[in-house]
Amino acid sequence: MSMAFGSSSALPRGTQLNGIYEIDEPLATGGMGEIYSGHAIQTGDKVAIKLIRAELAEDEAALALFRREASALHSIHHEAIVRYFVFSIDPTLQRPYLAMEFVEGEPLFDILRDGRLALADVLSLKTRVASGLHAAHLAGIVHRDIAPDNILVKNHDFSSARIIDFGIARSTRPGEATVIGSGFAGKFNYVSPEQLGLYNGEVTARSDIYSFGLVLAYACLGKRIDMGGSQVEVIEKRRAVPDLQGVYPEMRPLLARMLSPDPALRPQTMREVADWAPRAKTAPDERTMIKLPAAAKGADKLGSSSSPQLAIALGGDNLWPNRARVLGGGALLLAIAAAGLAYHFGRTGPAQKPVIAAVPETEKHDEAAAPTPPPPPPGQQFAGAASAEEIRDFIAHYPSGDCTFLAPVKVTDAGAQVDGVGVDDKAFVAFDKAFKTVTRVEADIAVRAIAPAQCPAVDFLTRSGGRDMDGPKLSLLKASIRSGDVLTGEIASDQPYLELVIVDDDGRVYNVTSRMRGGGVNRSFAMRLQKAAAARVHPMLLLAIASPTPLTSLAIKEPMEAKAFFASAASELAGSTGVKATMAYFQIE
Repeated sequence: MSMAFGSSSALPRGTQLNGIYEIDEPLATGGMGEIYSGHAIQTGDKVAIKLIRAELAEDEAALALFRREASALHSIHHEAIVRYFVFSIDPTLQRPYLAMEFVEGEPLFDILRDGRLALADVLSLKTRVASGLHAAHLAGIVHRDIAPDNILVKNHDFSSARIIDFGIARSTRPGEATVIGSGFAGKFNYVSPEQLGLYNGEVTARSDIYSFGLVLAYACLGKRIDMGGSQVEVIEKRRAVPDLQGVYPEMRPLLARMLSPDPALRPQTMREVADWAPRAKTAPDERTMIKLPAAAKGADKLGSSSSPQLAIALGGDNLWPNRARVLGGGALLLAIAAAGLAYHFGRTGPAQKPVIAAVPETEKHDEAAAPTPPPPPPGQQFAGAASAEEIRDFIAHYPSGDCTFLAPVKVTDAGAQVDGVGVDDKAFVAFDKAFKTVTRVEADIAVRAIAPAQCPAVDFLTRSGGRDMDGPKLSLLKASIRSGDVLTGEIASDQPYLELVIVDDDGRVYNVTSRMRGGGVNRSFAMRLQKAAAARVHPMLLLAIASPTPLTSLAIKEPMEAKAFFASAASELAGSTGVKATMAYFQIE
């Protein structure tokens, strides 16, 4: 980021924004935004103001980045992270801006030009920044751009360092992306292997752990570890833990783990990094080499035939006494990966507010590859902006196509938040275009990727009125669990009969109704889930199907192929009324 820009492009001192803030002086400019110091007009409190550049004020991708940063900062509360005040568009300038806490300090990058930090300072920096990032991760946000110039330090007090620039932050709710992709972002030297497409390109909180490991190594060495080069060199350098010779021996065990190519071998959370302390006596100076398996280059695609068979062991662990049973035999092979939000399709709002769907310039989707939006149905061509009722009607009747499910999260006259599942994002790109064309307002769309083998479940849900918002209310208490943890949740339904099934990414259906407890409207469930030894991310679907009469086709005792299961269910439901289905998405690592 440049620290100066010409007077011809800078807003003059005294420029007011919405009558709330006033510009004092320019501070810096970057590829998308300009940063000013300013103050609140009524109180005089000093603020930092980030404005989108004038030439990008109508650029949807750039505006989406600003919205994402506002959403990310609004969700996080930690003293190591800059506080957010206001995100708005000034009516006179017609430029979006973000007003934030004014943070004084020097970029860590500038400090490290003078050489490496003392070990005590490295440890203070580690604890402070890792604690802040842990708070972000708990809020479902991965920074994805952890680098020395995004950490500010005042008066060389590393215990009060501040993390800035969440402009390319990404939600870690399971499978969440946007209609225009969720690929590489961040400063090249500090990106994780998964940001370059390795390990399925699954960017989770552990990606920040890798990037922060490189920052700490820089602080220990006084020079950055060279992780750049040609495209081939950049990837190859991330197939092994980099050479840590010269790093403080006390820090080497932690950094070797943080810089593991395999995310599963890194510390599990930033809290673990923050709490880590060196041993009194350190091991001899050694280089740790962890090679990335060759299979990681292109393996582990969703729905691949090499996926391990899934079995589910339920009970036996005092979750619900005396009700243990095993489906399909064998040990339970289910677990959840990246922190996330299982969405309750069919309810009026999620358990947590989803991050505004947005994507940085480096993630622009190839719109030429997107299908052409279908014409709006008759009666859905509005002269002006549509009302909330008209928006709901548009979503409910939109012809999304096979293996694509759209669910309204929140609908107002100003727009809509929509969740979706599908095998790719093309149908959602078409929906986004059609939505804006017809309703004249914006939609924030979060897309979750599923395996092709799960498509029968999605198509069944669409036919069962899953968009009607009046089905069972299904929520997961914790949608991010590790192998061996317990998946728990609640279901609310006024129907007397309720079946609960899991659909795995190999297209097998497991009836887990026996794990529910309670009666009447409110019920709960709990099941201990454990993954197979061959770890990869598994998208999973949990369906609750409510009916006024028993549905015999759903009461299976052994795992069943999804295509046959949902064909049988659809056949039985053909003459039924009052049957409603709800779906929650979660992932298994």
